[in-house]
Amino acid sequence: LEADQAAALPAETLILDCSSQAQYEAGHWPGALWLPPQFLLCGTAPVPGKPPHLSELNRLFDCLGLYTDRPVLVIDDEGGGWAGRLLWTLDLLGHCPVYYLNGGIRACISDDLPLQKHINQPQPVSPQSRQLHSECRVELADLLEGYSQTQIWDARSLGEHTGTIRAALFAGHIPGAKHLEWSELFDPARGFRIRQDSLARITEAGLDPAQPIVTHCQAHHRSGFT
Repeated sequence: LEADQAAALPAETLILDCSSQAQYEAGHWPGALWLPPQFLLCGTAPVPGKPPHLSELNRLFDCLGLYTDRPVLVIDDEGGGWAGRLLWTLDLLGHCPVYYLNGGIRACISDDLPLQKHINQPQPVSPQSRQLHSECRVELADLLEGYSQTQIWDARSLGEHTGTIRAALFAGHIPGAKHLEWSELFDPARGFRIRQDSLARITEAGLDPAQPIVTHCQAHHRSGFT
């Protein structure tokens, strides 16, 4: 959504901001609650980027005041990485409707929109019975089973993809994966909004948006945006 569309959402909309603490305190969307991104990660070896256990996610969103069918607007200050991770987490819990503020707080600053500095406090709800919806994620065993027919989108940097930069246990990329760095799809000149030619860039990278795509990075932060 653009800012005018986000402003027209129902008054009960839950606004969650995954910006840095410094940015949230300096100015945020009116009514937004700060959600530290690390709350969206399990944080334990060997794969700290996996989502927390269902019980932990339920406690988190109960504390934030999320109830069934409550609209959610997600925001960050980096062009969509952590906001995308939050979108995916809500998808994982089967929650809708959810909206992304295009460009996040960067777009608001670029457009000189009024921001709030008051620290908003959540209004917790009674425990909700949310369940995981596995259709929006894939485990390694499932990926290997249908590997030859799977489109894989590597959202990391080109150096990580080619192996000249090693940020994981092994250098390089999954065989057959297509590379398109996440940061190529938002536009700093337009307040970090999604580029209008994103679909063309995705196609040029060798990906077919009409077919299922498995997207990854290191911890599903950058690929949260993709």
